Amino acid sequence: MMGGSGRSEEYIGLPQMESREDMKRVVDQTGQTPSSATAAFQGSSPGMLFLKFLLYHVPFFIFLTYLWAADVTLPGRCADGVYVLPLTMTAIEAMPWHRFLSPKSLQYVFPLRVALPVRLTIVYLAQMCHMHLLFGMYGAEHLTAEDVTRARNKAIGAANKSITHLRGRGTQTGLALIDDTEIKHGGRSTSRGDHKHLQREEEDHKDLDRSSSSSHEVQERIPFPGADPVPPSPLLKTMSVILPCAGEGEYAKKTAESVYNTWNHAKGDDPNDPHPTLQEIVVVDDGTQPKLAESFLTEDVQKKYRIKVVRNDHTVGLINAKKIGGDHASGDILTFFDCHVAPQGDWYEKFFESINENYKRIVVPSITALDVGTWTQQGNGGNGVAKCYLTFDADFKWFDSKDNYVPLLSGGLLSMSKKWWEETGGYDKHMEGWGGENIDQSLRTWLCGGEMVTIPEAKVAHMWRLGSDARTARHYSVPGNAVSKNRFRAAKAWMGGYAEKMENGQFHGYQGPPGWYGDLSNLLQIKKNNNCREFGWYLNRFRNVYIDGGLIPEKTFLIEVSNSDNLNGKKQCLRYKRGPGTSGDGNGEVGLRACDPKDDRQRFHVANFKQGLRAWNTDQCLVDRGSVHESHADPSVIKTTVCNIAGQDHSQVFVLDEKTNKLRITHGCWGGDGTKLDAANCESDKTVFTMLDMAEPIERQLFREQGYN
Repeated sequence: MMGGSGRSEEYIGLPQMESREDMKRVVDQTGQTPSSATAAFQGSSPGMLFLKFLLYHVPFFIFLTYLWAADVTLPGRCADGVYVLPLTMTAIEAMPWHRFLSPKSLQYVFPLRVALPVRLTIVYLAQMCHMHLLFGMYGAEHLTAEDVTRARNKAIGAANKSITHLRGRGTQTGLALIDDTEIKHGGRSTSRGDHKHLQREEEDHKDLDRSSSSSHEVQERIPFPGADPVPPSPLLKTMSVILPCAGEGEYAKKTAESVYNTWNHAKGDDPNDPHPTLQEIVVVDDGTQPKLAESFLTEDVQKKYRIKVVRNDHTVGLINAKKIGGDHASGDILTFFDCHVAPQGDWYEKFFESINENYKRIVVPSITALDVGTWTQQGNGGNGVAKCYLTFDADFKWFDSKDNYVPLLSGGLLSMSKKWWEETGGYDKHMEGWGGENIDQSLRTWLCGGEMVTIPEAKVAHMWRLGSDARTARHYSVPGNAVSKNRFRAAKAWMGGYAEKMENGQFHGYQGPPGWYGDLSNLLQIKKNNNCREFGWYLNRFRNVYIDGGLIPEKTFLIEVSNSDNLNGKKQCLRYKRGPGTSGDGNGEVGLRACDPKDDRQRFHVANFKQGLRAWNTDQCLVDRGSVHESHADPSVIKTTVCNIAGQDHSQVFVLDEKTNKLRITHGCWGGDGTKLDAANCESDKTVFTMLDMAEPIERQLFREQGYN
């Protein structure tokens, strides 16, 4: 109908449309009928606008529903784009374009030149393409460091938290997660007897989510970065504590008492309370005379402290005693302690929380020092240790890092689920005495889909064996070559070609007739059953230790020393004066000798986050003599000590400047006059240090050939 104004009511709201020519121009310019043009350009009513908002966001809502159902988290900075487009289109729909644009200008509002169904189709397609791109970049197989950190923080301390944040194994592509945390402390030799504790910066987990579940609920356990997806398992509620005791006497009773007395039995024994239950304390009496059951662990003591004594008439050694104890234990979780410890506080609750998140996880406490006289923890336990790293001579060194992952455990104190114990075959039955089982168990866990973490808040005071204190002496013997045999068994089974370094004479004590280390079929069968990875994956997983820390150097080289004034034209090379492998007392020396490329003791490489020089195939790094307080220090040598792989020991800062050929230390340079090496003025001293005969070591070659760099 036409009104008195001569304008169609149908076109009310379009600006300056005084004639049908104006209306025709709108149709021509926008491609829509006057009716649809009016609706499109003058804005929608609130109800219609809300409907369009919902329609534009359909793919986004479906996407959110999927993320919620799968509990997958994508980086916010990338996921934001999924709703930016529909939100923008809704804003465009809401704008009253007719109020501030002329009909001629309306043609430039491109999104509204097509009908609503077409607009929806375009937005849907754009969102689906964006979501497909996100899945490709940040899906379950491509988690970024941001996502890994989120998953890690969400996992630690979250009891039974259900999540499906998965990480691919990467064995087919040769890729693996790189631990992006810094090492805080260097390693120390385990054979020194010096167990001065390392400083630790504990992570704050006070604000982490926590949740609980009933004892009948099945949870999906959280796989940590680099780990395999963990299948669901029932909630674990009971624990068996295994104590292998050989000649420990009253220490066996004191340890059992300490374990029992830390427990909240009123809650743990209530079948309706999810609080953990102490199932039993399995004491393996490994040939002690007199029998523990007839001396310190009498029947009344056993009943009072829930002790179950398993007796070996003859000493079978620590490893087999632990294996016997684990096989006899009936708890959901098996905790192995040395027979001379005192657990602190609510240690077991933290063990349960962590293992219930992932039944393939081994948990290690913070190991502190025990006062043998009072059987209490020395100090506040702030300087505990938990982590070690593996060296290529199958030894291990203590170290620490900011994350909670444990590359190698020391072996004495640990906890794991009975299910994982059975799946991975317990301890190697062919190992004797003690030593090496920690290497086997650590590599078996990491390479076969499990993981190892430490819980700094869970502290266990441990009696260190000190030569100066007779109370800490051991009262059992170990077969002469047991440690070497055990370590080589672990290396041969799990390290693959890297074990050649031990066989070809680069380290002492690992040579013998064919098969001297025994039958490996049991370990190889475990490897096959669990579809275990290659050793290179492990090295790459802990590349902060092996690459940044310098255990897999790019090159080894000789360091030639010459000085036109003082050496009379002679050219000599630095040479480490001791043998390969671990230093018995943690120290060593470097002197001068005629250069010989065939002499491995003359080979050095960059280490300690490129802050030091390490003697190849040893645990020793050059150290500024002034930092070693010895009155009889020999000026003709450079002292060495166990490498601090974090590069945080300033006394180990030795950097070979390739431009100036100076050997720089923290406070200057080193020089030489043919008979001694000493600190010198960097500007005036004419001593020249030159790298010779650069060579790629076998460990780097193997690492590269396995697809890592």
